[in-house]
Amino acid sequence: MLFIFLADVINVKETIFIIIGGLGIFIFGIYLMGESLKKIAGSKLRLIIEKTTDTPLKGVLTGIVLTAILQSSSATTAIVVGLIGAGLMNLRQGISVIMGSNIGTTVTAFIIGLNISEYALPIVGISACFVFLSNRKKIVQIGSAFLGFGLLFFGLDLMGEQLKTVSQLPFFQEFMQTLSTNSILGVLVGAGITAVIQSSSAAIGILQKIYSTGAMELVVAIPILLGSNIGTTITAVLSSLGSSREGKRAALAHVLFNVLGTILFIIFLNPFQSLMHWIEASFISSYSMTTIAVAHILFNLITTVIMFFFISYLAKLVEKIIPLDEKDALLSSFDKLNYDLIEEAPILAIENARKLIIDMTGIVRRMVTDAGIYINEKNHKVFDEVYQLEDVIDAYDNKIHDYLVGIADHPLGDKGNKLRAICLDTIRDLERIADHAVNLVEYMEDVYDNNLVFSEELMTMINHLYGLVSEMVDDAFIAFTDNDKKAARRVRATEPQIDELEKRYRREQLRLGATAGITFVELHFVDILANLERIGDHANNIADNILFESIHNLPADAPEGKV
Repeated sequence: MLFIFLADVINVKETIFIIIGGLGIFIFGIYLMGESLKKIAGSKLRLIIEKTTDTPLKGVLTGIVLTAILQSSSATTAIVVGLIGAGLMNLRQGISVIMGSNIGTTVTAFIIGLNISEYALPIVGISACFVFLSNRKKIVQIGSAFLGFGLLFFGLDLMGEQLKTVSQLPFFQEFMQTLSTNSILGVLVGAGITAVIQSSSAAIGILQKIYSTGAMELVVAIPILLGSNIGTTITAVLSSLGSSREGKRAALAHVLFNVLGTILFIIFLNPFQSLMHWIEASFISSYSMTTIAVAHILFNLITTVIMFFFISYLAKLVEKIIPLDEKDALLSSFDKLNYDLIEEAPILAIENARKLIIDMTGIVRRMVTDAGIYINEKNHKVFDEVYQLEDVIDAYDNKIHDYLVGIADHPLGDKGNKLRAICLDTIRDLERIADHAVNLVEYMEDVYDNNLVFSEELMTMINHLYGLVSEMVDDAFIAFTDNDKKAARRVRATEPQIDELEKRYRREQLRLGATAGITFVELHFVDILANLERIGDHANNIADNILFESIHNLPADAPEGKV
């Protein structure tokens, strides 16, 4: 009895080890084949996606082809999340590509369904020769793809006999019996396995092999198959964690699409099982791995066809679940830039940019206000907002600058060239005002962190100068927005007063500190005065431009209705 028990233990141990090893070889084979095909396709995959997704149908077709090449829907989805996060693709385009990737990933299941395991080792041996004996990069990449192809089937073959042994164990048969009466549990099993190994192709490949042993019926296999389509979305979710809000929306869209498809098929599970039994009996053989592949592609084809007409609704749902934060909402103003105007009516393109610059003045105004608040009290919310808005202003500066530079190659005339120069000067001055607002907050943060305070006299000086500068900023922005020359003249009239006050307050600070010496807090007092004076200078620059040239005098023959 002891020898029989030990023999059983050894057999179980050997079976487990072979299954683990076979699984590792199988997953590595899928990975190697996909990575090699990606290298063969070249570095233009992202460019291809950008250029071929302008309509939903093109997006679906692109997703199918790309995933068939990469052998991984997760890889395709990760690329899509990155492109959306970078602003190179919108959410609706991304959803269409993700739908196509679900269809493209079924190619692997059909490859596995070929069941050419007896040729696996010769394929591995021959392709290894190409990999290690060739000096040509392309030949090595092709050899690597075939090496992965061979390892895929070799790993499956290793697992095959052992899985058949496991399927005869009482606990496995009991588990299959439980799954046959609990479809939801089957979905959870499929989702869990796929999430752990992060490859639906690998999970479905294992499912195909188990099904081919006859140890599993379709009533069990189909729910697990459906669950694997949910589990594969975990990769997209993980890749979106460091992405923008739009990238997170794309990942959520992938999850919702697959979950909704699974719910639909669970509702109609019995008719779908009957259909698969008929297909298997009529066109395939019993317990064929191809049966699972056909079920897989039917699921993804049907869900894609149905959901294709609801892409906009799915996008709106995702946008409600993950709404834009204030920063993203401000950045969405870039949609106002009409690039067609650069070619069609470059003068109106400048006016288009000016409208976005007006939005930019509102953001800078908030930063100046926040700086004034922070000078008088430590407020973490205000501190964080200033830094958040600085990122927004930098983005506005770059985007509008590039837009205006793009107009330079088109005929503008003297008037147009002057207007363009004013806009370029203004965004530079706005960006510098924002920088000085950040400096003010940073200097005050140093004061607060060191538990220091300004004397009452110094605070009075700071607030007086700040009040005048704040009024200058208001008038400068009114002058730019409304072409208000009176407001511009008020700015110019105040600017010498700001310069004189800054010098006088410096002298007064030196007088107050003459007996005790200059302290750390008084050094920051000087820095704050200097930054307030520089804000006034940049506000004055904006006002000067309004006095020298009217930014509303567009040519009389400019086409209407374009902006």
